[in-house]
Amino acid sequence: MKGKIIAFSKSEHKGQISGVDGNRYSFVKMDVMENSVIEKDMEVDFIADEGNAREIYTMSQDIYTLVKVICFFFPIVGYIHYFIWLLKEPIKAKKIGIISLWGTILPGIIVLIIFIPFLINILTYY
Repeated sequence: MKGKIIAFSKSEHKGQISGVDGNRYSFVKMDVMENSVIEKDMEVDFIADEGNAREIYTMSQDIYTLVKVICFFFPIVGYIHYFIWLLKEPIKAKKIGIISLWGTILPGIIVLIIFIPFLINILTYY
């Protein structure tokens, strides 16, 4: 059955899944297959067993590599994708937001590392 994680406690390793049939199913982290990372709003596929979910597989939440590269080198594209996906697909939005932030911050750090020695030389020369 397919469903969506509506709650997950990392400290207790327990959660709830809302199935497509409208019922809620409890699960524990041990029921998640392939050691997947579990987060709220993730889509999952599972076996329903008397109010419990077992053999839980997370549906692919990964973003295509090309989109990641584009959002790193052109952060404005990433920010636009972030706001488009924020309500519909929050996990993808978070990943794109982080990549876009790195695409914004990292060039600034590199520029500072390169130009600070030049500025120091210029200031000490005079």
